[in-house]
Amino acid sequence: MIMDCSQHGPQPHNSVCTRCLTPVCDECDKQQAGRLHCAHCRKSRRITTLLLATLTSSILCAVLIYTVYFNETATLTRAAENAPCNAALHYQLIRHLQRERDDTAALKVAANYLQACHEVLDIRLISLHIHKQNGQLNKAILDTEALIKADPYNKDYWIWKGQLHESLRETEQAVLNYRQALKLAPRLSKIPMNVVTLLSSAAQYCEAYIELNRYMSEFPELRTNAKINFMLDDFFQKGDCVIEKQRVAGIIKFPPGGNTIKVTSTVNHEHSANFVVDTGAAMVTVTPELARRLGLEKQGRPVQFLTANGLTTGYLAKVSTITVAGITAHDVEVAILNQPLGNNLDGLLGMSFLARFNLNLDSAAGQLTLTDKFNIPAPENASFGSS
Repeated sequence: MIMDCSQHGPQPHNSVCTRCLTPVCDECDKQQAGRLHCAHCRKSRRITTLLLATLTSSILCAVLIYTVYFNETATLTRAAENAPCNAALHYQLIRHLQRERDDTAALKVAANYLQACHEVLDIRLISLHIHKQNGQLNKAILDTEALIKADPYNKDYWIWKGQLHESLRETEQAVLNYRQALKLAPRLSKIPMNVVTLLSSAAQYCEAYIELNRYMSEFPELRTNAKINFMLDDFFQKGDCVIEKQRVAGIIKFPPGGNTIKVTSTVNHEHSANFVVDTGAAMVTVTPELARRLGLEKQGRPVQFLTANGLTTGYLAKVSTITVAGITAHDVEVAILNQPLGNNLDGLLGMSFLARFNLNLDSAAGQLTLTDKFNIPAPENASFGSS
């Protein structure tokens, strides 16, 4: 019989394809050495063979990777278990688990080590990174608190903590941590605007006004910046702010040559309080006893503060006025700290009050003069505090 072969044209055929029963010409029969597959089936068979080879190769690779991974994981785990407080071995295991994207296991190893042994910077940083990456911001905050406890003078740790609070829309805690960073590095260029933005977004326009003025005192070249001046005027008007008259100067007397400056102040117009001037304190601090007398309410959860004696924990609050040497500051943030001061002291007069003024210290004369710091004309119809 004659057939029209797709490869050889008209040819006699005496066989059929063993797979699909299509006639196979004699010429194809000779070329296949008796395998008897038509052209279509030959092509299909080649594709099937290729797919099977690829699949087999993939399976072998997967098995190999699985074996290597678990062998390495098992080896590192055994090594870490045999040396439970070996920081290098645990760090190696944690990094291995992190590279393999097993964050849960990595965090578990890190947490167990940090709890059972001691603080290790590299392990804590990995824990912080994974918590942030997975959106576990409250746990990331705990990591930054541990970092700050280990090194309270590292501005970056305070900034990271502030950023986490900002992400959680916890404005007061974010502002506090940013200010701690600014206390350590006053000329940070971006953080002050973070503080201003946070305060203005929380409708704390007078605080934003004061903060922006602080920023300008560190960077005087900004005084001619049109945008900055527009923001100042906008905050002042929106907040209906009260400012201290620029002509006011307060003089605090203390024993000549003395190292401690004690002042008697009036808080909230009527409560007398004894403070020590402390330019190293980021905020005015008050004792729990003074807080009770003032009727202050603790705001939010406990926060960390950097003091001259190291880290301590307290609560944020705000007083309407603090008057010292005849000059008054309004809406002053304070920290309620359970920190014994002795000598009938009620707290520290820190930078949430002092930063609003220029300070001129004359130790020989025993005199600290406070004058307006910002020297910016008040907007028209400004409301002034008592002089």
